[in-house]
Amino acid sequence: MSGAVELLKWLGLAAMLYDHAELFAGVLLPYAASVGAFAFPFFAIALGAALGLEPSGKLALVVRRLFFWALIAQVVVVFVRDPMPLNVLFTLAAGVLAFVGTESRRSGRGAVLVLGAVGVSLVSEFSILGATFVWASLYVFSRRRQPLWLCLPAIPLYLFNEGSMFSVVAVVAAAALLSQSVSVPRVKRVFYLAYIAQWPLLRWLMV
Repeated sequence: MSGAVELLKWLGLAAMLYDHAELFAGVLLPYAASVGAFAFPFFAIALGAALGLEPSGKLALVVRRLFFWALIAQVVVVFVRDPMPLNVLFTLAAGVLAFVGTESRRSGRGAVLVLGAVGVSLVSEFSILGATFVWASLYVFSRRRQPLWLCLPAIPLYLFNEGSMFSVVAVVAAAALLSQSVSVPRVKRVFYLAYIAQWPLLRWLMV
């Protein structure tokens, strides 16, 4: 499934870039918002599929990595759009942090982590519903449930943020893709660099 997860990440990035080209660079593209609605569910489901069965120590490393790249991306983001809300890597990090908190055996530490995740998510893209969707993805895969269960949290997420039901379609498409045998090599850090590179590209398109 690792190849399908990697493909899902890159498809999400492509959908995001397609949407952002119209949203921030003013390049008129057909169905940009509908295509863009696939990006966040793809990212969240890929994260859940990759990490759902990993130990908490590995998840803590992922949280730190996501926050590191999110901070770098945010510095670049301000050259293209308003600095708030924080970019989507913060939302992904908040969702993973919340999952670590709810799975923690120490209730006090868990509560602090969840509260921290809520605070970050409130100032990030897709807000607390976005972080909740990431948490739900991790929960579904950690319990070996069918990814289609994610259609339920996808409904309030996009009714609130986008008014688009394409998020549910995205969940179904992601579940179908994860069931396939796909060979896509994973190259460390390249995804994060490509994510950050979209903002200079959008800046160039704006000129």
